[in-house]
Amino acid sequence: MDDARWEDARTDFETACRVEPDSPMGYQYLGNLLVTRGRSRDALAAYARGLARVPDSPDLHYNAAVAAYKLGDRALARAHAEAVLRLQPDHPQARLILARVDSRGSLVPSKP
Repeated sequence: MDDARWEDARTDFETACRVEPDSPMGYQYLGNLLVTRGRSRDALAAYARGLARVPDSPDLHYNAAVAAYKLGDRALARAHAEAVLRLQPDHPQARLILARVDSRGSLVPSKP
């Protein structure tokens, strides 16, 4: 995605967060967009803004766990992954994050 399109998308998602502040989708899309640019800290802030409004969103918690993990904040990654599992006990990706936090491994399984 070129810079102009990326900036347009960011603006659109910021607008969605303002127009529908109690919907997790705008925060989720904004955070995910920021992650694509390697801006995990900014993404984590977007997810946190969403969680302040929608604290029971498993998707926001999951994405926050991934962003925290990418930043090396394993304690925060664990906290968000555990929140996901409280909301959705069978969430396989949250279980993977917990396993990786415990083993200090990568979120991406290695190829055999």
